[in-house]
Amino acid sequence: MQTKQTYQTDYNALLKRRNDANTLISGLTGEKIRWNEQNKAFELSIEKLIGNTILVTTFLSYCAPLKQDFRQRMLNEWQKQIQQRTIHFSDNFNIIEQLNDEATIGEWNLQGLPNDDLSIQNGIIATSNYRYPLLIDRQLQGKSWIKTMERDHDLVITTLNSKLFRRQLEDSIAFGRVSVIDFTVTQRGLEHQLLSLAIANERNERERERVKLARETTKNKRMLKELEDNLLIKLTTIATEVKEKVVIAEETKMKISTAREEYRPVAVRGSIIYFLMSETALVNPMYYISLQQFLGLFHESMIKSNKLAARQKRIQNINDYLTYQTWFYTIRGLYEEDRLMFTLLMALRIDLRRGRIRYDEFQLQKNEHTVKDWFDKQSSLPETFENLNEFHRFLFIRCISPDRTISEARNYIQHSFGIKYLEIPVLNLELLRDESDVKTPLLKGQDILARRFLQQTIQSGRWLLLQNAHLGLDYLEEFHQTLMTMDNCDPTCRVWLTTKTHSEFPIEILHSSIKFTNEPPQGVCAGLKHIYGLMTQDKLEYIESVYWRPLLYTTSFLHKFNQTDWEASVQYIQNHLDDLNPKLNLSWKAIRYMIAEIQYGGRITDDRDRRLKITYAKKWFDDGLFSMDFKF
Repeated sequence: MQTKQTYQTDYNALLKRRNDANTLISGLTGEKIRWNEQNKAFELSIEKLIGNTILVTTFLSYCAPLKQDFRQRMLNEWQKQIQQRTIHFSDNFNIIEQLNDEATIGEWNLQGLPNDDLSIQNGIIATSNYRYPLLIDRQLQGKSWIKTMERDHDLVITTLNSKLFRRQLEDSIAFGRVSVIDFTVTQRGLEHQLLSLAIANERNERERERVKLARETTKNKRMLKELEDNLLIKLTTIATEVKEKVVIAEETKMKISTAREEYRPVAVRGSIIYFLMSETALVNPMYYISLQQFLGLFHESMIKSNKLAARQKRIQNINDYLTYQTWFYTIRGLYEEDRLMFTLLMALRIDLRRGRIRYDEFQLQKNEHTVKDWFDKQSSLPETFENLNEFHRFLFIRCISPDRTISEARNYIQHSFGIKYLEIPVLNLELLRDESDVKTPLLKGQDILARRFLQQTIQSGRWLLLQNAHLGLDYLEEFHQTLMTMDNCDPTCRVWLTTKTHSEFPIEILHSSIKFTNEPPQGVCAGLKHIYGLMTQDKLEYIESVYWRPLLYTTSFLHKFNQTDWEASVQYIQNHLDDLNPKLNLSWKAIRYMIAEIQYGGRITDDRDRRLKITYAKKWFDDGLFSMDFKF
């Protein structure tokens, strides 16, 4: 009886095992086709394993410090070489697919790694290479990704100035070689980031859905891979559910991508402008601008541009606002001699993207000499000259009359962008103060005292001015570190720096600073705008006399030298009007003498210039000033 019971127990266990096996087999029927296909693909991949291995190892060994186009050229050349040696490798070889899977890449994207090919390749090199990664990371995107990815793995963050740097470094590594990785952002990668920012501002619900789907898709693909690796789990139902979720997520992702593409022109415009702004550093190292600063301008443009418009008009409003805002931000930090160059390049590159000009036309210097073969300076203008568009006219003038290039460039800018891009903005210190914060120095051109005053400024909320910062480069690194790490500081404190151009000026400070130049205005129009920018409403309404505003305008028109001369002249006119008997006329002789011969004349050493100044004063400061037909 006992033996029978034992047999019955074993029989029931075997029967249950058979039923479970049948259930598992029937549940895996749907997977059989896919696994058979994968098996065939695996057999083919074995034949191409050697070639793929050669390409992968050479890529990891040599491509890290190269930019995207050079990496692709190297891969193409290696493929030709191994083909000549009859070594097989995968058709449509893709280095990303060979070295990583979509689930891992999805996790990296969620951790802050940009989704363009260069950034993903850099992520693969940093995590797959046996050598320690040394990042060329001007925009700090690689640093941000690593800090997020490793924050739960006892990541040690230090600096060269840290007292513990040597010990921390020795504790972390004993021996090792470095793999240099170029993490510099690409135009396509930045375009992808800007598109996400645009959608986050304009269609926030879509972007939240996209991010949610990205997280779920990454999670589901990871789960599916784990289930495939562990058949002891009931793959029959769970795998089917996971695959269905992945399919639904992919379909929804396609719909969201279509909606996102509507804002692609905004991302393209932003990417063009940022790379032009960053290239200004090639002209002057003090012109460096950080990606973080540009992203702040991009976000501000999304918020402040006119929203009461249809979709296409809204996109145009964003582009117009972004273009002018970034132009204004950049131009005030450039010297006068570089401003027109920047504005012209911005117009040319945007028109190149719009399709208004062709790339071969843009590359003028390559075929400029051919113009002289069929047209010389003595020839008259061709009959079709008047039919040329603004850009072709600009090219023609550039070739035959270089001395008129600047004036024709202004005409082209005005036609492409509008007159406001030719009007140099007036320096507004109040606006700069509002734009800055505690950790954003304002950079305009004795270590112990500087440290003490900086601490006092942080605690009391006062302002600090460090003059001639280029003479104390050794201290500036410590100064920047203090600003970035300070806590509990008064939000009203501000730090101003003045400096000259210096090739070794710390890039960290240039990246985090609001830069501006303060040069004497060039020309009457710029001079008047500068003066008007300094006037307050109280000054305009200082006195109700009918003489006051015409005299104020005339003094401003005559002004050329420093601010003190103008203020002294205006103060004299104020005093004269205060003391003037209403029944008497103005004392023009006294006004002309004080302004032309005392306030300004005292600074003019050339006798002819002084006589010219006095002549202007005699012409403008008389009763004719108040007539309707008066002209300067």
